[in-house]
Amino acid sequence: MPDCTGRYSALTIPEVVKLRVAEGHSPMFLTALQRFEYIDHPRYPGERKVSTLEYAYTLSHDETLGVSLFSWEWNPSSEVWPEPHLHIGRGNPEVAGLHKHHIPTGRVALEHVLLYAIAHHGVELEDPVESRKVLDDCLRRFNANRSW
Repeated sequence: MPDCTGRYSALTIPEVVKLRVAEGHSPMFLTALQRFEYIDHPRYPGERKVSTLEYAYTLSHDETLGVSLFSWEWNPSSEVWPEPHLHIGRGNPEVAGLHKHHIPTGRVALEHVLLYAIAHHGVELEDPVESRKVLDDCLRRFNANRSW
């Protein structure tokens, strides 16, 4: 939905999505927020592309997200840490403040987060072959067209 600046926001609907996991794995929940705008494509005159303005992708075993495993974030207007970064264990007393660290990551696509959850947290896909093709193709196009 556009705001008054012509910029858009996308949020997972419902706000927290329960991911399907293999038997024996802990429940996994995802929330994703991305702010973006459409701009003229710098390499293809007459075409448009999405330009990301900010993102936050969080994985948790807790549906309320009160305790998160990982949160990949980028908010370039932040005075604290404007570069893409990772928070670990937000809300988890066992990691003693580690969540306050802004661990540099470089740019992270939502597809990266999903592939990580599949590889390391037992997240299952309804159609693994086709879904993996879609994720790989989206990530390939993301990498080919990103501008930073």
